[in-house]
Amino acid sequence: MNQSTFIIIIYLTFICSTKGYGKYTFIEDTTTTKEFLSTWEMFSKAIISNDQTKFKELSLESIYCTDCVTNTTTEDSIFKNFENNNPNTWYEKLYDEFSYILIDRFLKEDYSLIFNSKIHKHIIDHKKVVFLHREIDGAMLLKNYSQVSFKNAVTNIQEVLLTHIEPTPQYEGSQIALQFIETKEGYKFFGYSTIP
Repeated sequence: MNQSTFIIIIYLTFICSTKGYGKYTFIEDTTTTKEFLSTWEMFSKAIISNDQTKFKELSLESIYCTDCVTNTTTEDSIFKNFENNNPNTWYEKLYDEFSYILIDRFLKEDYSLIFNSKIHKHIIDHKKVVFLHREIDGAMLLKNYSQVSFKNAVTNIQEVLLTHIEPTPQYEGSQIALQFIETKEGYKFFGYSTIP
């Protein structure tokens, strides 16, 4: 088998493993992903219309956002100072307690930096939106989300990947990942990250 044939087989395997529902692409075909779609529609409309009340309603009490710790010059400077003064603990603090941003603080300090007009365009362009389903042990999240009632012991996570910067021959591109978790009240937004 030559290299071109191999590449075509790999591509077709990937295409066959993704499922399209209307205008979106799902990496896996599950009932959970279909149920999540209505939450995503409400969430994306809240972002586009800058409806922070609805955004908060669709979110957990805090958002896991490592980027939010250093997304302004001032915050970056403060964290670098902390890092220099705490060489043995800064990493653990960054990826644990510092990254859980209370929703009201997130809305006040980070919302407009993250959900800007460029992101609005990517949300509207459904070709740039991909859904990924995963499952995790809900007990892992309980220490940070004490007020949340998860639907099951194994918790469903929906991750929405938005193409942020298209890849080029010189640059791999980047994506934004928005994480939602299934609770007894439905799916709730709880995480933001960037790839890479």
